[in-house]
Amino acid sequence: MGGLHQYEKNIALKARDFVRSKLSNAKEIKLTNLQKGKYFRVVANVLVDGVSLGQELLDNKLAYRYDGGRKLSWRE
Repeated sequence: MGGLHQYEKNIALKARDFVRSKLSNAKEIKLTNLQKGKYFRVVANVLVDGVSLGQELLDNKLAYRYDGGRKLSWRE
C-alpha cells in the first residue's frame, strides 16, 4: 500500500478485513466468469454464499467501479 494517501490506506484496510471476514465465514465460495486479465492476473466474479463479493464491496463503499481506463482517486 505504499504511496497511497492515508484515506485510501484506511479504505484498503477496511476492505481487506471485510473480505477476510466474508471468506472465513463462508459456506461456499464460487468463482465465475474466469478470465486472464492484464499482466496475466486471474479476473473473476466472486460469489460468497451466492452473493457477489464485488457488489458488497461497492455497496459498502469499499470499492469503486473500474473499466480499465484511467484510475480515479477516491476523492474524485
